[in-house]
Amino acid sequence: MKNTRIIFYSSLLATSLFISSCSSDDSSEQRTEPTTTQLDLLKGTWEESNVTHDGVDSETQIICNNEREQYVFNEDNSFTERYFDDYCDEDFDNGEFELSESSLTLNFDDSSTDVYQIVELNDTTLKISFDDGGVLVEETYVKIN
Repeated sequence: MKNTRIIFYSSLLATSLFISSCSSDDSSEQRTEPTTTQLDLLKGTWEESNVTHDGVDSETQIICNNEREQYVFNEDNSFTERYFDDYCDEDFDNGEFELSESSLTLNFDDSSTDVYQIVELNDTTLKISFDDGGVLVEETYVKIN
């Protein structure tokens, strides 16, 4: 009787091992999801949605004809900034940008440079900050295209 049990359990074990070795092994298949880079997230058109100074909403945000400042970031690391002056005259600046995990540097064609800390960057929101004479300015943009 003991021999019968040993043979039965041995057969059961061998069958289990055979079946498990024949089943598909998902872990051996390399499923690679496309990785989204910071550049992938940044490229596109971003429109300003809010500005704060030391955490308080700015009262001096320029909104002209229901339009606000915009940035267009291109895959070739070029950018265009659209902004408005105090008289709501629209103007544009161009240049090239450098992107790292924590900062965004804008090198304008007129040789000026602005450096921002990236607070948040995802597929819908770009939040950058900089120190303006001891005041922490935070600008939030939403992706529109």
